Amino acid sequence: MKIEAKNLELAYTLASEKLNCSVTELDIKIIQYPTNGILGFFSKNAIIEANLIKVDTSFKPLRKPRAIIRPKDQDKIINSIKEELKNLFCKDYFDVDYLEVKIINKKNVFVKLDGKDTPLLIGKEGRVYKAISHLLFAYINQKYNLGLELEIGDFIKIQRARISKYLDNIVQKVEQSGRAITKPFDSILIKIALDELRERLPNKYVGIKTSKDGKYIVINDFKK
Repeated sequence: MKIEAKNLELAYTLASEKLNCSVTELDIKIIQYPTNGILGFFSKNAIIEANLIKVDTSFKPLRKPRAIIRPKDQDKIINSIKEELKNLFCKDYFDVDYLEVKIINKKNVFVKLDGKDTPLLIGKEGRVYKAISHLLFAYINQKYNLGLELEIGDFIKIQRARISKYLDNIVQKVEQSGRAITKPFDSILIKIALDELRERLPNKYVGIKTSKDGKYIVINDFKK
């Protein structure tokens, strides 16, 4: 599906609305970057090609089994990703003065960006964050066969705290009745909620279901 809008953020949003999915579930190819033109003339809209893909929120490999990264190769990968991200975020385009990259296990790399443009990189309701997360995940997974855990400012840290507080009531319901259902989450937040509920309720079945309102989590007893 081809989408045209005045900027990339709006193009991503329109694509997700038309395909009825999260931005992180889109395979996006940028056909044309937006430009302001000269004195109001010759401006160009953003044009993207967007298609729906299935994003593995558990960050499992999309193509082949992961090889164990040897310690001597970790520094090479980290330095390579850092250099690529510096070229993308830390030069003339954005005011980003903090960049952290580390391999946290044999499956995932952790990336944190911070600086004056943090609100811009997160966007309203986290929309820009989701777009950046999707694009970086696709690139890092394809080139290094690694998953991505992205933090911009304290966005995910704040979301984790909010979700944890909400899940207190869910856990209480499970303790009282043996089962519960959460509200719908988007594709990024649902993994945070899923991981925490599985940790807090190890003796319960905790799984993701899909409805017309989005993905939600069900908790009940394991089937025998």
